[in-house]
Amino acid sequence: MSTADPAALGPVRDEAPWLRVPGDAAALFARRAARLRALAEGHAAAEWLATLALVCDAQARAVAAAPPAWPAALATIGDVLRAAALPAAATAALDRLAAAPPAALDDLAAAILGSDGRARDAAPAGDAATLFVAAALQAWHSARTAQLAVAGVARPPSSGAGCPICGFAAVAGVVDGDDKLRYLSCGLCAAEWKVTRLQCTSCGTTAGLTYYTLDGDGDGDGNSAGNGAAPGVKAESCAACRAYLKLFYREQRPDAEPLADDAATLALDLLLGERELARIGVNLLVHP
Repeated sequence: MSTADPAALGPVRDEAPWLRVPGDAAALFARRAARLRALAEGHAAAEWLATLALVCDAQARAVAAAPPAWPAALATIGDVLRAAALPAAATAALDRLAAAPPAALDDLAAAILGSDGRARDAAPAGDAATLFVAAALQAWHSARTAQLAVAGVARPPSSGAGCPICGFAAVAGVVDGDDKLRYLSCGLCAAEWKVTRLQCTSCGTTAGLTYYTLDGDGDGDGNSAGNGAAPGVKAESCAACRAYLKLFYREQRPDAEPLADDAATLALDLLLGERELARIGVNLLVHP
């Protein structure tokens, strides 16, 4: 075994931040909408991805209106989306939400926020009303997180799949191109926190990890078996807890946006579902 000469490694870079927050929440949702539209081009689910982009447009408008609470964000989202060409069922869902008493809205929000990503039966999955409430919660929490001073956030003793700001589950992870650092991205407030690579984000083990792509299996050391149908996308699965989380590599996928890219790669979820692996990531616009 040889030891590298530290001088040969070049100058030491400042330590990367352990926590990153969206500097401008309205811009975050605008970028997400643009990414969804880019991913929709030639995609088998192009119409669906384009509809999600409309929701993100509405979220950007809601954040720009500086809502005092998430129901105000929901009202703005509803106003914006009513002017869009949404299916009749979606418009009817917006009307139901507008007429719903505050207690009913609070119950639905609690069901969404109480989900842990594995047992999501409290809120009706696939229901448009649930999607719109989830979108409003995302907008409000992201706006609040964007205003936080990162220096004032206490770093937890151990990092995992739970957001250190709001406690919600990560939607996916991103691996930066230059330094190969991995950050998990919160599915609710969009904060990103640094997590050790080659370690299960669910149970913490470093053994028995397998990386899957849309081209098939990866080996256990982080190398994919092929580029697959979606370059720069892998799912890190754990043999111990039988769970997985998607990772997007910005070296091959420089414009990756965790929530948007996750929505566009559901074929990988289907592949892993057939292998009876449980998804850790929670995407509120896909299965709230």
